[in-house]
This record gives sequence, C-alpha cells and structure tokens, in this order.
Amino acid sequence: MTELNKLKMETQDICAENFNLFEEMFPNCVTEVKDDNGNFFKTIKFDLLKQIVGIENAGGGKRVL
Repeated sequence: MTELNKLKMETQDICAENFNLFEEMFPNCVTEVKDDNGNFFKTIKFDLLKQIVGIENAGGGKRVL
C-alpha cells in the first residue's frame, strides 16, 4: 500500500490548536502552573483577559435589546 492510500487514524487536537492561537493573540494572559505532581501546564489568567477585552465582552456584560 502506498503512502497516498494510508489513512491517518488519529483525531486532530483542535483544543490544543485553539489554545496555541489564543496564546499568540494574548501572550500575557497565559501562564504556567505546577500541579501536585510537579508537572507544569499552561493556563489562562482570566482576570487579566477580562481587563484586556473589557468586562462587558468577557462574560460580565449586560444584554442590550
């Protein structure tokens, strides 16, 4: 079977791709945190994100009719 006939049998990690795009747009809003096992992982600083985009646009806004 040639390379063209083989199918990739894995699911695309859309969440990781979206997080990487978010990190490119808002690099100051991403930080690394150490878990209980000593492993580091990235997380979002939501308070800073709300300041950057404005409270109204980050989940705290009022609906205008």
